[in-house]
Amino acid sequence: MIRRSATRSFTLSLLFSLLTAPAIAASDPALPAVLQKLAAAKSSFSTARKTLPPVVAEQTEQLEIQNFVQYTLDNGALHLFVSPPPRGGNIFAVLVDTRMPAYADFSSLPISTDYHVEHDGPFVAVVPLRPISTEVFDRLKSRTWTEEELEKELGAPSFRSRVFGFNWKRLDWVPQGLAFIGDRKKEGDPYQFQIESDASPTEDDLGFLLPPLSSVTDLTYADVLKRNTSDLARRILEQRQQIESALAQGKPSPDTRSTIGVINFDGLRYADEFVIRKRSGPERRIPAGEHVISYLWLDPKTVVFELSLPVDTRHFYALDTETGKRHEIGTFECSVLPGECIVERGTTPPDTFWFKTKDGAAHEIKVRRK
Repeated sequence: MIRRSATRSFTLSLLFSLLTAPAIAASDPALPAVLQKLAAAKSSFSTARKTLPPVVAEQTEQLEIQNFVQYTLDNGALHLFVSPPPRGGNIFAVLVDTRMPAYADFSSLPISTDYHVEHDGPFVAVVPLRPISTEVFDRLKSRTWTEEELEKELGAPSFRSRVFGFNWKRLDWVPQGLAFIGDRKKEGDPYQFQIESDASPTEDDLGFLLPPLSSVTDLTYADVLKRNTSDLARRILEQRQQIESALAQGKPSPDTRSTIGVINFDGLRYADEFVIRKRSGPERRIPAGEHVISYLWLDPKTVVFELSLPVDTRHFYALDTETGKRHEIGTFECSVLPGECIVERGTTPPDTFWFKTKDGAAHEIKVRRK
């Protein structure tokens, strides 16, 4: 339990550190125009969007590793990563494609006290920084905190996620370069969070426990700030490259106006997503719900696909790539693994999906539009 006087002193110290952090110079002529506009808007998306190109796509991330909103602007050349509602709305990262002339000046943008910058081919990820003081960081790493306590001290996190395999929660404050991991002793207890470190978890009869608090004692704020902002920027770039690779290797629609591929950001069997891009426009992502075994175009807007589970029954679906809606079109019982059961698949316009099984039998499913 923290005494009220200590809490007030820490809150005032944190407020002072945030107010006196290195200012992001909105009028710095060396900054790309987009970053000047974001700085002038104090990273508020609702304010910044008034001065930026129109939003052409909105992707709500609801994955194990991230939950935030990604807005795509300028025909896919500009992506803004925004903390989710209801208390969010703050831009915490930017991704640009420098092949577009409007963003070419990002190519020479250096890392500074105001921005962490990572480059990967034509893509540049930028994390605007708002560091806290070393004094505040030392206070934050000295004990565990509930989520409510952390929000009182730091405001709403940039995003929340789960640590797969441990049932822990993670909270990220990206501009401050802070990440906390949390666990609880039993169902119903509040999660207790501590600064994340590279230390290994401990184990008891109840499962895996957070690393001891002593594991963060020697952490320095400079190292934590660099590690967390760099990790996020690189994750954004890796996900962008995964999208570009999936589309480059994807399947074009019969009219060649669209391409579809499959991505998986979480690395989990049930986290496959379809990524679809029209010839002129940004991509859209649609959760598949399971591991995708196969997918084929039936017509310029319909894709027939097959999911991996359950193993003994093949489930086939039709996906409307315009609306993102899907419906089951049929099933087939398999007594062996999928690769040993169905050996060939195809479509015959306008409404037939067919497949052949290892025994040589041919099967057809008529696809009903909805």
